[in-house]
Amino acid sequence: MAAQPNAQADNQGEFRDELASMHEAFPVLAEGLSGYLSALDSLPGIDRKTHELIRLTCTVILRHGPAVRRHAMLAAEFGASWQEVLGTMVLTQPSFGLVPAREMLPFAQEGFEEGRQALTEE
Repeated sequence: MAAQPNAQADNQGEFRDELASMHEAFPVLAEGLSGYLSALDSLPGIDRKTHELIRLTCTVILRHGPAVRRHAMLAAEFGASWQEVLGTMVLTQPSFGLVPAREMLPFAQEGFEEGRQALTEE
């Protein structure tokens, strides 16, 4: 069984900062989003590694570097290999072209390395 994710200050902090900013402007929306994201993390039917690889694909398509880093990190913490992360990113190319995957590759590499490092520190 894969290890549970270790909270990474950089990635978690960025998300908390975004959520805090949203909470200031739209408190009800921020609370709803937080609950929604928590529910997404516990969806039945697929294992957590696959869940993170799917979310990685979505964030690559959106070209959201911090989210790519976060989901690559979590995928690694749940047992994904670099080949699985890279393969997930390559799957976006037929429909969305080479550019999103190429641009997001450094974020994915950074997140994957953070996730693997977190596993060795446990």
